[in-house]
Amino acid sequence: MKYTKTPAPAFMDDLIIYEIATKGFTSPNGPQSGTFSSLKEKIPYLEELGVNGIWLSGHQLCDCKHFYNVWTQYAVIRPDEFDPSLGTDAEFKDLIDVAHSHGIRVFLDVITHGLMDGSPIIKEHPEWFSGGSWGMVDFDWYGGHDDLDQWWVDTWVDYVLKFGIDGYRLDVTTYRNDLWALVRKKAKEAGREIMIITEHSVSTDGSVDAIQSNCPLGTNFGLVQTHPLLTDVAGYCNDRSKWLYDNVFLVEIEYSDGTVHTSRATGATGHNENGVRCLNVVRLEDQIEHMDCDKYGVGYVEHRTVLRIENVDAEREINEIRVFDLDSRWYEPYGHEWNTSLPDDNRLIYSRDKSTVIARFPQINQRGQYMTTQLSCHDCGWDGFTLGENPYIAQGSRYVMGYASMLTPTLPIMMSGEEFDASYRPLPEHSPKLFGGEGFGEGRWLYASWLDWDELGKAGHAEMLADTKKILAIRREYAHLIKPMRFGLESETPVIRVPYRSEKALPLPYAYVGKDEVVIIAANPNTEESVELTFDLTGLLGKGQYQVESMFGDADEKRATVTTFSEMEWIIAPDKTSNGGLLVLAFKRTGN
Repeated sequence: MKYTKTPAPAFMDDLIIYEIATKGFTSPNGPQSGTFSSLKEKIPYLEELGVNGIWLSGHQLCDCKHFYNVWTQYAVIRPDEFDPSLGTDAEFKDLIDVAHSHGIRVFLDVITHGLMDGSPIIKEHPEWFSGGSWGMVDFDWYGGHDDLDQWWVDTWVDYVLKFGIDGYRLDVTTYRNDLWALVRKKAKEAGREIMIITEHSVSTDGSVDAIQSNCPLGTNFGLVQTHPLLTDVAGYCNDRSKWLYDNVFLVEIEYSDGTVHTSRATGATGHNENGVRCLNVVRLEDQIEHMDCDKYGVGYVEHRTVLRIENVDAEREINEIRVFDLDSRWYEPYGHEWNTSLPDDNRLIYSRDKSTVIARFPQINQRGQYMTTQLSCHDCGWDGFTLGENPYIAQGSRYVMGYASMLTPTLPIMMSGEEFDASYRPLPEHSPKLFGGEGFGEGRWLYASWLDWDELGKAGHAEMLADTKKILAIRREYAHLIKPMRFGLESETPVIRVPYRSEKALPLPYAYVGKDEVVIIAANPNTEESVELTFDLTGLLGKGQYQVESMFGDADEKRATVTTFSEMEWIIAPDKTSNGGLLVLAFKRTGN
């Protein structure tokens, strides 16, 4: 490799990310009045809560009503200027400095596709833009505009060097891996390591470190009730870390006459419903390509899937090839598609020899990419969400908050308000329509949540906050064991299933195993009844004396032998109650 790639920062191993929509997070002067300064006043609260990373979705100059009648980060006018309604350069710098002094990193949201029509940047450089999406004008990323590239890199490097920003979350997709590789290289040369995660797209090694929506427990339509993280954390995470290699794919070839040929058979004959022999798909050895960009002096690594597609009609020209990820073992809320029309960084390329096609495309889960778990984010509760319902995901469930998200071997992400079971209070102007309109105050988009901090003094909300603090404290105390797994790499601290016995069918308990210590996590999803269970610990702890401490749930500090522990009965109180729904036990060896 000609140029050295810039690796992911080590601080990602310990991150707990908390998203903040700046204007609705605090309300010093009524709805949508949050500022950098009012957010700064909440930094001690965030430190006490236990989060150490803020995903700030609100800093730049934006339109005040383009989406859902409210100001949003996503209707950007100028990414290189702060919105004056949020504060000044000095106030922003003060916010970042205070966050850092409390051990909290700050990551900015980047809208990668384009700007609002009417932006002065479009007027100054119309040649930088082509087409549009989301009611906006899109950048022409692949049009060879060197001055656009320079302005883009300078903008995001300046936020790092001038204000101390710790990285970026890229909205929708990445685009130009070479530019983001250059941003992180320049930051590191200046003594700053930054994290870059993308919403969807590909996490290319040396450019992007993780995919935000890689594993969403919560989607636009609420909690994914069938998600395997709710039932088998160890099985899911261990299996999923291998997805670099064993995805199953559906292939469609569209010929120039408009007909579509697929690999999906409708019966045992290997033919589709029209009697046409289906495409046969064979996965070949994956391709690892070291990408050197001489223009910018950066390197990154791309992992590609290679497919041999047989039974192609040799007499017809190909118009389009589409490949879909169909891994059927686990539920994947966001399906993936690769095709020949995607931007250069994500495009499927192919070669053809009569009736055989060799297709290559970048893998979604690249080797070394951090696994994430998105409990909730601003994308919950938007178009199509049932009006009148609460778009928050945990909604007071310690089982969902602890067992299925914050204590899993992934990088956890949650939206502000989850920690105290916030009631959903929409901003008064919030419409349920994407581009605004009638229905003021009726929308359910989580970005437009107007947090009511007075709820912290109310029963239920205060108890949930106290329990969330305990859960995050566990993750911090055992950060040496509870680390995000990385695709295609062996985990340093394995997470394993723990055999149990109970009259109730429960989510499978899991454990982190270290030297002379084990942390066991179990859950009770039932909101009406307590459950009793015992663990078979003979193969987990080994011989010797151990002390057990209840980090969350029902247990007394005791010293015992392994056999005695295996005979002990533990109780998990009903979920959505104080200290209920979750059991966390820490075993430490005290003698032979």
